[in-house]
Amino acid sequence: MDELILRHLQGETSDIEARSLERWRAHAPENERHYQSVRRVWGLTVPEPGASVPPPALDAVIAEAEARRRQDRGRSQRRAVLRSPWTGYTLAAAAVAALALFATTDRGAAPAPPALVPVESASGAGDVMTMALSDGSVVRLARASSVEFPPDDGVRRVRLDGRAFFAVAEGEMPFVVSTRDAEVRVHGTRFEVRQDGEGLRVVVVEGRVGVESSAGRVDLGPGEVAWVAGRQAPRVMTADPWALLEWDVGLLVFQETPLADVAREVERHFGRPVRLADPSLGPRRITAWFDDEPLEEVVGAVCLVAGVRCTVDVDGVAVGR
Repeated sequence: MDELILRHLQGETSDIEARSLERWRAHAPENERHYQSVRRVWGLTVPEPGASVPPPALDAVIAEAEARRRQDRGRSQRRAVLRSPWTGYTLAAAAVAALALFATTDRGAAPAPPALVPVESASGAGDVMTMALSDGSVVRLARASSVEFPPDDGVRRVRLDGRAFFAVAEGEMPFVVSTRDAEVRVHGTRFEVRQDGEGLRVVVVEGRVGVESSAGRVDLGPGEVAWVAGRQAPRVMTADPWALLEWDVGLLVFQETPLADVAREVERHFGRPVRLADPSLGPRRITAWFDDEPLEEVVGAVCLVAGVRCTVDVDGVAVGR
């Protein structure tokens, strides 16, 4: 939560993140006290306007802060957020380190933060929002939809109203999507959840998920779809998931996805053949997400992550060593 507070103080949060922070502050008096404490420490780290101040020695400050926080579970989670590949070391990291070094004990122990927080967000066509989460997962949120990240001990929990596509990073804690009609529980996979007036629909692209309502539970694999309406038990059928996933922006979201599957999805998305010169490259894993980038940029990024050479020409894409 500290990282979200600091980005809010810098004016870098999205509307969704700002509303989530406001709800968290209003939820309990200790949350508001913690927010004000972080704000005070942040004020100590911001240079006066026009002042020439060298950047803080982040590595030294963070190392000292980590030494003081090794036994504190909640702060260890915040350190993991700051070290997320989506954020890197910024002045926000220095402010959190300063909090660990200088905060007084008058407010007592910090409240346990949510297991998940957004660490980056980007808006796309059709008001689609893509969010990178602190555990490495990615959420693509459809227009007129909302998500919350309530604290839940031992669970990475997301509360969804509307429709979202999830690319979940594997982790020790289960990843749970809560909706009005059911819960969707996974460890690492790609799937879409849609909750509307007709009920809940879950479409699985990769991995396995469990869908549990008050009337029963089902397990789904790739290419399977579950429906839950009211108090009825989940119904399952097999379908082409891509025929059901209709998005205003390109749905290219990969989470530890084999390169062979990435090649097929890029081929489907752009309508250009993608050939793997060596089948042994197929199992290499890719984690990346794209919005409306052209084929050349998508291929360049994927091949950089995979450590392979690629060429794009009129005949399509060739992937080799």
